[in-house]
Amino acid sequence: MSEGVNEGVSEPGSLAVKLSYGLPSGVEWGDRAARVRLAGARERPQLSYRGRVREPLVFRELLGALYDVVLADFRWRPTEQREAFQRWLVRHLDRENAARQDERLASEQRRFLQYRFDLSANGEEVLDPVCSVHPDQLGFEVFSRDGSAYARVGVDRAQMEEQGEVVCGTTNVDFSTGLYESIRRLRSIFPTELALGAGGEPISDPGRGAKGLEVSTPGRGVHHEKRIDLPEGWLRGFVQIGAAFLLPTIQIDLQPVHVYDLCRAFRLRKAKTSPRALRWDLEPGQPAVAVLEPWEERLVFHGSTHTATEHRIVRTWGRRRLCLLERTIPVCDRFRVHLLGRGLPYFVTAQGGGLDFTLGLSGWTKADWSSTARFDALVARRGSAGEPSKKPLAWLKDAFCGTPDQIAAALDMSLDDVHASLSEASGRGEVIYDLLHGLYRYRPLLSCPLPESVTLGGGPEEREAQALVRREAIVVTGTRSVARGREVSGRATVDPTHVYEPRLVLDGQGRVVEGACGCPFAKLHGFKAGLCAHQLGLLQLDG
Repeated sequence: MSEGVNEGVSEPGSLAVKLSYGLPSGVEWGDRAARVRLAGARERPQLSYRGRVREPLVFRELLGALYDVVLADFRWRPTEQREAFQRWLVRHLDRENAARQDERLASEQRRFLQYRFDLSANGEEVLDPVCSVHPDQLGFEVFSRDGSAYARVGVDRAQMEEQGEVVCGTTNVDFSTGLYESIRRLRSIFPTELALGAGGEPISDPGRGAKGLEVSTPGRGVHHEKRIDLPEGWLRGFVQIGAAFLLPTIQIDLQPVHVYDLCRAFRLRKAKTSPRALRWDLEPGQPAVAVLEPWEERLVFHGSTHTATEHRIVRTWGRRRLCLLERTIPVCDRFRVHLLGRGLPYFVTAQGGGLDFTLGLSGWTKADWSSTARFDALVARRGSAGEPSKKPLAWLKDAFCGTPDQIAAALDMSLDDVHASLSEASGRGEVIYDLLHGLYRYRPLLSCPLPESVTLGGGPEEREAQALVRREAIVVTGTRSVARGREVSGRATVDPTHVYEPRLVLDGQGRVVEGACGCPFAKLHGFKAGLCAHQLGLLQLDG
């Protein structure tokens, strides 16, 4: 494989990947300007981009929020591990003489030191972000260390003063701690330039004179190489979040003060007993209301709007992860919450200054995107003509991004066929749907096909469904039109003593919006872990 997957021995359930950079990413400082240099991996297609950032403070804060997500780990830690970290922290502070023992560390500094401790104790490693250069945007995507939070920063190219030739594509970029510490020093008084490329040669700066940004950069000329065991869970998480982006949502438009009120409430108190959900109470024509359990404190967000057409109550868990939005509040003026349903993942998007931030959270902290979230069967992957067409993906490889209407018009295809084709490509990690802008984007995770174990349709329930279909143990008993789309009913005979009657409701695009089955899996999980094998088999027969 082109990214060194076959080199060396990898851990079980991971891919050995070599990523090499011409030099580490960093910030170059001149007399009156700064340049953020992001080094792309040599093993990926070589990108090229240079442009001046018009809003350096927004850029700094959103990259800081991205780094907060990279280091975030909300997993519960046993007492022994917490005590070991405290002992290590005291030794570290004494050795570095960085602070007195009776002083409290800043939260971001403590998170970094916790990462340093985990890296030395357990070998946990931060994975480099996936970076894409598209005709309209630059995008940076990451996952948290516990796998329960996803983040994407988008930089509109229309808000940049571009220089030189732009080469679009997708790569991994070196995102080290030194880079983050340098980005924290960016100020609005410094003209700031963003440069993205392989990083093997010094970046010239024509038009500014010989003294422009010719500064000394530590590590220049050094071949910086990383060899990591890329967890299959990391790849599976990207695939599953791509499927979740394609599902219908309830949207809530909030103001920055509303997000501030939520974060403040989570910082001021911590629930010790259940229930601990964030309950959204949505009444058509009324402001959105968030109820904090178990105190039943109601936050009425005056000025907010939502798309619920009937009274809906949606409970979400892992609410303290919303504090990852804190750095975006001063620099963003528009926030939108996207709810999939009770106990299902949810997304928050923020926009401001020509940049945007997307935070995707799994249904609860332990249900990370890679292991328990299974949304592959909830999206449509079959068009009107049977097997999905390859034309939309080929078009997207040339254009890099496009709305479903643009793709359908260019190829003279129906919207259903376009969605079916690109949903399948999303399941292979080649395409992602941009929830904020309503675009499909060509974003291959690797330069080679993903392992079948991480692509959509590779779960145990789908394999069981295929076995049931092959031995004709599932039949369709009827279809009818309902308010939300088309209802399909069936009968699944696992054995003479286990007979179930799965039911699905599909919307106009073939997405599953409602379903039921009498099996233990469906009763226990609902949609939180995807469809059961009987619903999957019914979906295959209907396709």
